[in-house]
Amino acid sequence: MTFEHISVHEWFFDIAERRPEAIAIESAEVALTYSELAKRARQCAAALARDGAAPGDMVAILCEDPVEFVVALLGVLTGGGVAMPLDPVWPKQRVTDLLAFAQPRLALQGKGKLRVEAARPEWLSFGSSRLRRL
Repeated sequence: MTFEHISVHEWFFDIAERRPEAIAIESAEVALTYSELAKRARQCAAALARDGAAPGDMVAILCEDPVEFVVALLGVLTGGGVAMPLDPVWPKQRVTDLLAFAQPRLALQGKGKLRVEAARPEWLSFGSSRLRRL
């Protein structure tokens, strides 16, 4: 595989194929192998597609947990989407204003304490039944 014209998620899946049992990411609570992370990213991409995200659509990501963030980012990219990362330390009004301006198709929200209530976009939470296995 040449690295001149490769996307981040393609590069990740190439490594996952070559080193499936190596640790890809870890936090204080969890460690995921490349194989496990690849599986969760694909599940996230499939959930986004089921909820209407198409290639080229913007998907906002608001996750306090770094592992959830990486799963969400890889999921959005795997589905051909455009990721819009939102920093959980930003004031809620700033996040709300950015969402109103950018108008992403969907938004992924982590299981953390931070909650943003906005009429648009539709929010998918890692704690919800639609994303519970991620």
